Amino acid sequence: MILIGTLLFFLTILMLIVALLVGWVSWMRRQMGTVRKVAIVVLVWLGAYGVTLLTVSLTSWAPVLTRGQEHCFDEMCYSIKGSAEAKTLGTNSANGIFTIIDLQLRNASKRTAQKPSNPQLWLVGPDGREFRALVWGKGEKAGQSVGEGQFWDQRTDPGGLVEEWFAFDIPTAIVSPQLVISEGPDFPTKVIIGDENSFFHAKTTFLLQP
Repeated sequence: MILIGTLLFFLTILMLIVALLVGWVSWMRRQMGTVRKVAIVVLVWLGAYGVTLLTVSLTSWAPVLTRGQEHCFDEMCYSIKGSAEAKTLGTNSANGIFTIIDLQLRNASKRTAQKPSNPQLWLVGPDGREFRALVWGKGEKAGQSVGEGQFWDQRTDPGGLVEEWFAFDIPTAIVSPQLVISEGPDFPTKVIIGDENSFFHAKTTFLLQP
């Protein structure tokens, strides 16, 4: 579906460019009937595209993965290796409880060293509340804040693996939260039909327990 959605997106961009050129030429020649027809075609196309985007997103279903299963964005593949809970981490004390996740990244490419594109991750509770990672790392890194795309900013060799710890401060009342990972820029993925980053699309989640 994502391949078809990507093709439709680029087809839409091409159509808009052609419509803009045709409309501009027709305007210069005072062919207002043609301008109106071009405008109608563009509006109908964009309307149909928007309806399709929302329909696919709102009816989407995303799998729930267990420990060790991978979720891949192109050749960047993520999996949970382990999880734990702690009241303190380094010099930081949790307001609730720290949920600590050992997350693995694998470069599935056979030729090229790569790094993730704007990776983000958060925990989501049964009630839909989201919790972002507050601290990350092992050893001397413990206690550092996680910024947008701050982690895994080094390229990983083809077939290589890298692990990192991420901690989330969540209320003790939250039971069985699940991990969500997203990757890629907001544009154009937000408006590509079938892309997991698109508006209202269901997202793959990870169970923390085996």
